Amino acid sequence: ADLYYNLYSNFIAQIEASVPNTQDIAQIPAYLYDKNRQSRYRLWTNSKTLVHNYGAELDVRYMLSKHFSLSANAIFQTLRKTNQNDGLEDGFNTPQWISNVGINGNNIYRKLGFNVTFKYQSSYYWQSFLINGNVPSNFNVDFMLHYVFARPSITIKVGAANILNNYYYSILGGPQIGGFYYTTLTYSLKYD
Repeated sequence: ADLYYNLYSNFIAQIEASVPNTQDIAQIPAYLYDKNRQSRYRLWTNSKTLVHNYGAELDVRYMLSKHFSLSANAIFQTLRKTNQNDGLEDGFNTPQWISNVGINGNNIYRKLGFNVTFKYQSSYYWQSFLINGNVPSNFNVDFMLHYVFARPSITIKVGAANILNNYYYSILGGPQIGGFYYTTLTYSLKYD
């Protein structure tokens, strides 16, 4: 288990500025009302508010037997500002909750083993110069089978990250992530 807490003053963040595309002082209010008649800029600046960043993580592994184990972890992380009205975008871009639950089997039948992990990530608000909006929560499953040959010393793994191939976003404005399927062959050299 671990905990952390950070307190920031003069936190660096971005602010969006609008500049009317006119030199006529009488037209400035009309230009500021219409986004098509202004230039928009993103500026880095220091926040005048205090920013609190804190979180915690808990990892647990329980051995069911000589061959099977259960594992779980949960992560909580957040960023809080003492004043929400300063107009700054902090770009924390991190889900508040991430959790994994898995079962692992080693030598369940001769040298055959497996690992199944269920993964969850909560929704969160994404801020960037490109796009702002909510990244939906996602749930997926990773699975892997492995077999170890004693002679020669070879391990074969077949598996998938996101085996159900449920497409999800990890960032707004980026690609969707689907299933990733793999096979690996590892040959170990042993020296006497």
